[in-house]
Amino acid sequence: MPVIIVRPFNSFGPRSDHEGDAGEVIPKFVLRALAGQQLTIFGDGEQTRDFCYLSDTARGIVLAATADEALGETINLGSGSVLSIRDLAQAVFAAVADDSASLRFDAVRPGDLHRLCAATDKARRLLGFSPTVSFSEGP
Repeated sequence: MPVIIVRPFNSFGPRSDHEGDAGEVIPKFVLRALAGQQLTIFGDGEQTRDFCYLSDTARGIVLAATADEALGETINLGSGSVLSIRDLAQAVFAAVADDSASLRFDAVRPGDLHRLCAATDKARRLLGFSPTVSFSEGP
């Protein structure tokens, strides 16, 4: 059976889910900042994530589905760079421009990784994939 495993890393963009424990951090932060509520950071905020704009993730999935060279491979789709959760919160504050929003720090979540960054060399080599939308360019 022809199989390719694609692992998207923290996709963000329109229609990102904000509900429940699995809700995305970006829409949760934006909604809370717009409402003038505190943004909750678990731990010290220095943990990092690799954010990839959804159009890049979708393009990577299509490339993987059409690349015979990728059969049997596991391929990461991400930006290959990291942003700390604290810096993400500051970017949301700047975008929302609401001085009433603030940060609240809570205990580290069990099992939470401190650093998460996609190794994208295989995606680049097998698919010709590299992201075209940076975090700061993503609407």
